[in-house]
Amino acid sequence: MRIVHLADVHLGIKTKALGEVGEAVNIATRNAFKRVIDKIIGLKPDVVVIAGDLFEKDFGGVSAADIYTAMEALSKLWERGITVIGIEGNHDKPKYLDLPDIKDIESPLRLLERSHIILRTEYIVADRISPSMVKQEIEDLQKKIRNSYGDVNFDIVIKEIPGATGVYEKYVIVDDTAFVGIQYTPVNKFISMSQKFFEFIRLFSRVNYETPKKVFIAHQTVEGIVSSDFIKYLNEQAIELRYLPKGFDYYALGHIHQYNVGSYDNAYVVYPGSITLRDAGEFDYTFYEGQNSLKKNKCWDKGLVAYDLENKDLKRIRVKSVSSLTIKVVQKDQGDFYSSLRNIVRQALMMLKKADSEFLESEGDIVDENPAILVEVKAGGERPLDDVLLKNIVSQTGAYSTVRVEYDMKKSVYEANIEEGDSTDMEEILRKVFGEKYTYYLDVVESIGKKDGMSVDNDADAFIKALRASLEILLDDPKEIEETFGTLVKYVFKHVPITLSARSPEKEQSEKPREKNNVEKKTETQKKPLTTKKRSLFDYL
Repeated sequence: MRIVHLADVHLGIKTKALGEVGEAVNIATRNAFKRVIDKIIGLKPDVVVIAGDLFEKDFGGVSAADIYTAMEALSKLWERGITVIGIEGNHDKPKYLDLPDIKDIESPLRLLERSHIILRTEYIVADRISPSMVKQEIEDLQKKIRNSYGDVNFDIVIKEIPGATGVYEKYVIVDDTAFVGIQYTPVNKFISMSQKFFEFIRLFSRVNYETPKKVFIAHQTVEGIVSSDFIKYLNEQAIELRYLPKGFDYYALGHIHQYNVGSYDNAYVVYPGSITLRDAGEFDYTFYEGQNSLKKNKCWDKGLVAYDLENKDLKRIRVKSVSSLTIKVVQKDQGDFYSSLRNIVRQALMMLKKADSEFLESEGDIVDENPAILVEVKAGGERPLDDVLLKNIVSQTGAYSTVRVEYDMKKSVYEANIEEGDSTDMEEILRKVFGEKYTYYLDVVESIGKKDGMSVDNDADAFIKALRASLEILLDDPKEIEETFGTLVKYVFKHVPITLSARSPEKEQSEKPREKNNVEKKTETQKKPLTTKKRSLFDYL
């Protein structure tokens, strides 16, 4: 059994904060995925495993272009007898559609599955989804895939998990191998009344899959494979390695964009990394002014892996959408800074070209020939720098360019000037406050909101309650909880009014009749509708 394992493709990635670089990465990621599929066809595997986050967004946010790219590319694999199996990650996770005419759970991967493009493996909680209905869907899916691609050798099985009453696993059998997957789930989420997720996954070793070989697929952070320092850097809650189920021949993981390989129960545990970059923290290299070499960043080694279950042969396949470099410089008060920057950029690009040559010599593949350059300037002069000129200095080299200038290094985040009318979308707010770590806070806030039935996207009251509850789960130190919570309120909501449909205390007081015998005035006041008043959450609290 030969498998190819990839994860974290993030079709649809478009980082607004990176400007031109973000736009370029969006297109390059689609092209890189197509290139990856062509490479896979050349390898002639039996199965392709996608361990979560094929898409950057959930069902409501994924674009037609990204769905089309996935369908066109993955169908090529089926046409050549290659089975495609996947799970949902934290970015493309299932979403409940509560529309007047549609009440259903949907995700981009579910759409692909109904289109006969991918086989999803997942655990199912019976009180949320009917196992009998799933079995009927499985039968229909098997018929449609065989009608489309001929006599494909696979089976889909659903079994109750011993020790987790009412929870079932839907897995895929190809030849003599069972592919058992779990969709992304927050570590401390309760699957049953007594079991949190990290305790629940151990039960998968109790299932009789009736095959000699087994592959476990998950989209989680596993401490023991991922270093403690990197987990701390990500601000992630991780599952300890000992909680993974035993008895599997390969552990195909996703979620960490850094290539990591370890072992557990005499089997490989692998994160293939991503094929693209999502934010500034995932650029390949960093160049510091005055240095003579590039620093390799944590996520520089992008790509996927191929694994032969029979021979236990693991092969690294390097592919990245675009080469990327961060240049860090400090403006001096003396001399012509623009001329100095031009020389620094040229020097850094020469080093990047050499690094890219080494990447290509290791059988790597860079899809977009133009690199992505982020220049970070710490300004020390009295006059503001010309942002357009700074950007042009980089653009003239042919690279995609984004420039960030920091003018006051001592300025507190609490004094940051957020423009009136900035986005009140939860994801954008968390991104501004927590930077690269925002996705983790987003996941926990959303999970709290869904558990309590709160509409956290638009309801300020629900959002602040969910955030506070999530911080109490994420953080142990009460002081850290207060500081983090305070940062969010002071740094964003003080400057970004959110509409609250409620009576203001001042309005209610003014509406009270001053004279008890003025019945007519009192009746008229009581009939007044609720007023909408813009307030910041800082005032609201």
